[in-house]
Amino acid sequence: MPAGDNDAQPEPDEAAPDGGAADSIAAALDERRDGPRFPLRENCTVFAGAHVHHASVRDVSAGGAMLHGVRGVAAGDLIHIRLARRPDWSIGARVRGVSLIGVHVAIDGAGDQAIWREALKDVLG
Repeated sequence: MPAGDNDAQPEPDEAAPDGGAADSIAAALDERRDGPRFPLRENCTVFAGAHVHHASVRDVSAGGAMLHGVRGVAAGDLIHIRLARRPDWSIGARVRGVSLIGVHVAIDGAGDQAIWREALKDVLG
């Protein structure tokens, strides 16, 4: 077999959506955001089991976020987030997926969602 024959390109229907890698990852995570995503660069502390991570929030939506700097978590894990702007509030979230661009979380439960929206009302609008 000539060199390069194993380098088959995906068929057009298998290719990434026009949005590129971020859209491919969102599709793989079965994207279900309630509204738009907003960029944010804010430090946070993430509690995952017995581990504490000093991380950052990279983008948010009304129902979730993408975190950087969190390791050793898997889809389905329950974590707690404390935002730098409200270190007195602990917000429960469930890991939806882990990718090369971060840890994708959904805020867990109506009470935590209300706290999340209150903490980020200046960002979420």
